[in-house]
Formats: sequence, C-alpha cells, structure tokens
Amino acid sequence: MTDTKQIDLLDLNEVLKWLKISRAGFYKHIADGTFPQPIKIGTRSLWSATDLKQSINKLNPNNTMETQQPVSRNEAIRAQNTIRSLAPAVASLEALPATAMTPEVKTTLTQLKADLQAAQSIVNQAAQQLESKDVAIINAAVTLFFKIDNEIHEAKTLQANLASSYTSKIEELTKKQFSPEEIAKIVADPAPEIAALEAKIKALHAEKAKCNSYLADSPRFDEELLAGTRAFEVRDLQKFMKTMVIG
Repeated sequence: MTDTKQIDLLDLNEVLKWLKISRAGFYKHIADGTFPQPIKIGTRSLWSATDLKQSINKLNPNNTMETQQPVSRNEAIRAQNTIRSLAPAVASLEALPATAMTPEVKTTLTQLKADLQAAQSIVNQAAQQLESKDVAIINAAVTLFFKIDNEIHEAKTLQANLASSYTSKIEELTKKQFSPEEIAKIVADPAPEIAALEAKIKALHAEKAKCNSYLADSPRFDEELLAGTRAFEVRDLQKFMKTMVIG
C-alpha cells in the first residue's frame, strides 16, 4: 500500500514550478523561516506540499498569493511617484490642529492614507519580487546583452573584409588581363557568405532586443521574455566556471 506521506512530498523542481519562484528565492525564504526545511530521504531533499500550503496561508490568510499578479516596472515607478507626492500631503494634514480637522479634511486624509498604503503595498511587492529572482539569470542576460554587441561588430567586420577582399582580387586579376569568365573560376563570389552573415546579424539584433525587454522588465523579470536566447546557457556556463574557480 502506498504511503500517503510519500505522495505529499515534492522535489525541488516540483516546488519551484508550483510556487513560481526561483531557486535562490526559495532557499532565501527557507533561511528566514518562511518555508520549512527539507525532509531528507537518503540523498534526496523533499518538501511536504501540505507544509508549504500552511506556510503560504500563514503569510496570506486569504491565500491570494497564488493569484497575485506580478508588479510591472511602470506600476512600481507610479507607486514610488505616488508615495513621493502623497507622503508630504498626509504629513501636513496630520500636523493640523484638532480645530482644523473638519469632516471634509478627515475624509481627504483618510483617502490619501488609503492611496498611500496601496502604493506602499505595490512597492513592497516589487521589492519581494526582486528578492525572489534568480540573480544568476539577470547577470547572464546583462553579459549576453553586451556579448551580442561584440558579435554583431565582428560579423559586420567580416562582411566588410569579404567584400573588400573580393573587390581587390577582381581588380588585381582585371589588371592582369584575365577575362570575367576566368576571374569567376578563380575567385569565389562571397555573396552567399555575406548574406548568411546578414541573417546572423538580424538574429543577433532580435536576441539583443529580447534581453533588453527582460532587463527592462524589472522588478518582474519575466524569464519567458528570454525564450529563444542563450541567456540560460550563459548562466549555466558562468555557474560552471564559478565552481571550477572555487574547486
């Protein structure tokens, strides 16, 4: 008979997929006590789905955590601007003497406080999002962004060299009285290679645009924006190189 406790256990990948959180963010929350320590079964680290649900419910009794939408960059900026503009107004109204606290002033103050609290909640959520993100993939996206610039420059340089070399050879053979037919047999036309490089450059620009969209998506940093890029390969390589240095 299957042990029901075994069915309740999840491995790390299953937990990360279920909670929609990065590895670094999950372990950070284990360290601060938000999530439980793993259950060791042999060499495996497993977590109880029931215990994780209880942790989520303690953080959010209404269990809105699972349906809460990530804060976008524009939303975070608007919330910060709201705080900067409303905080002084709230402080000024709160400093008024009791005789000046008319019903209208109290209503205004209550509304301003509610707006300020809502803005602060968005800023807090944005901060939590940043804390839970995988810094390694963010760093990899930055590295790839600048690496692509170099690759584009190299491809354009090679294009120019191919065209220049071809022209020089044609001119040299023409001066030696070679016919166009003879020249065509001697010198290969670089047009196909130049066209292939142009396609590569176009693809690199598209990849760079994806990296830019991802990096501009702070504090959400939706990793789906990096789909089709080499960012994850760069991250894995950087992690491997780091372990080699430590070793």
